[in-house]
Parts: sequence; structure tokens; C-alpha cells
Amino acid sequence: MFNMLFARTSFGKDVLAKQSNNKVKHKATTSPGVDLKVFYPMINEQKQVRQSLGMPEDAFIVGSVMRNQKRKLIPDLFETFKLLKTKNLALYDKSFLYLLTSFPDAGWDISQLLKEYNVTNKVLFTYLCQNCGYAGGFLFNHVRCPCPRCGQGSMGFPNVNLGVPSEILARIMNSFDIYVQYAICEGFGMPQVEAASCGIPIASVDYSAMNDIVRKLNGFPIKVAKAFKELETKA
Repeated sequence: MFNMLFARTSFGKDVLAKQSNNKVKHKATTSPGVDLKVFYPMINEQKQVRQSLGMPEDAFIVGSVMRNQKRKLIPDLFETFKLLKTKNLALYDKSFLYLLTSFPDAGWDISQLLKEYNVTNKVLFTYLCQNCGYAGGFLFNHVRCPCPRCGQGSMGFPNVNLGVPSEILARIMNSFDIYVQYAICEGFGMPQVEAASCGIPIASVDYSAMNDIVRKLNGFPIKVAKAFKELETKA
């Protein structure tokens, strides 16, 4: 039997070499892929896709798919989006930030952050109905709310136990104009690849495995303004 070591990213390969003083050799870099029959561009159908999801058809939408964890920089996204108002009011007026995340979860108090940064009317969230399976993008409407399709009060945020099916996720990503991965660190960051597979340009923090993925996907690296340590995970 042969034992072979594979890395998920070139970043991981370089870290392994550095930390082992080049003593540990990897066989190859084998990044995970996506199902191209599911995640593909629907550019010509974007308005219809947004309509089916209950989203504004003519808006400029900045999207992100991240679990609500402390290492995900959701407050910074809200703050940055608020700053857009002072930089380009015309763009701000027609723009929305879209988050596929969960609340409550292990990370941020999203309801409090929306009020703090005064972006309640500018952030759309994925709501998923446990009764009929309908999913759409809506302004924050508490943890549980009525489903516009079946009328049951069973619509809420998706979570690790009840996630959005891949086919719906692909439609959500196709509703974006740009995808952003904004976190302290990632081991890979699969949504970046899924968004790119849908033909959506991506922007990612120029750090950890994100700096590898964003360049391989010809995206826009976001320069790190400062480094700090997150207390819970030491990231």
C-alpha cells in the first residue's frame, strides 16, 4: 500500500512545505470541484431567476454565502455597504447586499448589526420554507415568518441541518452581479468556486487559501488592511 499526501490548494501546499522545512512532500494539489450540470451561467435568465426568488429584478446585487461564524466578517460587510452611500449614492440606491447565512447561529447577532449599521432595508437574506421547500431572497423578517407560496408560518433561515438544495443555490448565485468572500481565513471557500462556475465575478480577501482561489479564478483580491487574532478560534 502506498500512502500519498494531497493538498486542497497551492496555499496549503506551501504552508505544508514551510512548516515541515520541505521534509513533507505532497503528491499533487487536488482542489474540490463543482457539478457543472448544476452550477452554470444563467446570465440571459437573470431577471427571471430573480423574479422566481422574489428579488428586485433591476438591482445591483453583491452576494455572499457564508455560515454565521465569528471568523466571517459580516459586520465589516455591513459597514462597507453603508460607506457606499457616502461614496456613490446613485450606486447605493440601486444596490443590495445579499447574504445566504443562518440566524441564530454560532456567530453574529444579525438583527442587532442591521440596526447598528442602518442597513435593514439594504440586506437581503435567504429564507427557506420547511413546509413546501420554497426559497427566496427577502429583507430581514425575524427568524420565522409566513411563506409567500404555501402560506404556512414555516419560513426561516437555512442552517447546517436544513440547507438550501444545490439547484436553488445555483439560482441564488446566478442572481448576483458579484460574489464576495469576506472572512478572516478559509481552508478553501467552496462558494467562491460555485459562484465562478455560474459566471459570477468574485472578490476575496487576499489571505489564507482565499488568495490562491481568487487568483486562479481571475477574481479581485481584497487587500488586507490590518491583521488581528480572533479570540475564539485563534485565527
